[in-house]
Amino acid sequence: TAADTLRKQLTLHPRTKEGGFWHKNIYPYQMWLDGLYMGAPFYSLYSRMFDDTSAYDDIINQFVYAFNHTKDKKTGLLFHAWDESRSQKWADPVTGQSPNFWGRAMGWYMLALTDVIDILPADYRRREELINIFQNIGICAYDRGHPEEIRVELLVFQLIALQRPPDTDKVHLPRTVQPAQISRVKNTLVIDRLVRKNRGPAYLRARSEEHTS
Repeated sequence: TAADTLRKQLTLHPRTKEGGFWHKNIYPYQMWLDGLYMGAPFYSLYSRMFDDTSAYDDIINQFVYAFNHTKDKKTGLLFHAWDESRSQKWADPVTGQSPNFWGRAMGWYMLALTDVIDILPADYRRREELINIFQNIGICAYDRGHPEEIRVELLVFQLIALQRPPDTDKVHLPRTVQPAQISRVKNTLVIDRLVRKNRGPAYLRARSEEHTS
């Protein structure tokens, strides 16, 4: 079946030395945050459907590797990508991290976390690791010390995640983020119409009009 073919592709897909999936074959030794959404939800759902519990640790490790290698120690934000080989022009020669944050990539990473947390058995021993990572990133959306464009994109994806589960607790937001705060931010988030710049691809523009009063 098509699902079996995709699962076999994951088995054959190249990895970093510690076991992280390359973003694509044409991007060797690189892990990109948004890449987690491309495979992890399918990988976890397939593994649960066919009772392949031995794959759970591999799935969780993908998130852990990406988090550990892209996290900025100063801000807590995650850089967009990491190059194990340090051979890319954009890669820091010491850390291998890319130079920029991209809120949308962190958003896709958060959505992948939400899916996998819900798919894994509730009593699985390492599930809490993913919840902790989700909380660590989620709080960044409410930190006014971060760039506005990063916060807005994180909020957009976080609100998408909030719409899917039946309640706030299920998506494991940090305890410091209260439902009233989420509601206030949601009500002040302005989603503009699709904007086309210089006849290029259309994109969704959003901004926050949250006030401190």
